Amino acid sequence: MEAAIIREKIYRALSKMPDHSLAEVWQFVKFIRFKDRQRSPKRVIKLGGLLSEYRLDFTEEDIAKARLEMWHNLGETHK
Repeated sequence: MEAAIIREKIYRALSKMPDHSLAEVWQFVKFIRFKDRQRSPKRVIKLGGLLSEYRLDFTEEDIAKARLEMWHNLGETHK
């Protein structure tokens, strides 16, 4: 079915709907638009050495130390 015909049918159906149903239809339309954006191809951004001046060769010890620093107070309450 041609898109123009479908649009016309949707318009006619919406114009006959009760006002309280329009918000639900709008939520559905927003959901469909969201799904379409998720399907569209993502633009790839190449970093091309952007972080080359930083030291990124982390050891297991570095990672363990960082974990301790981040999570050592987890679950504790402070007064």
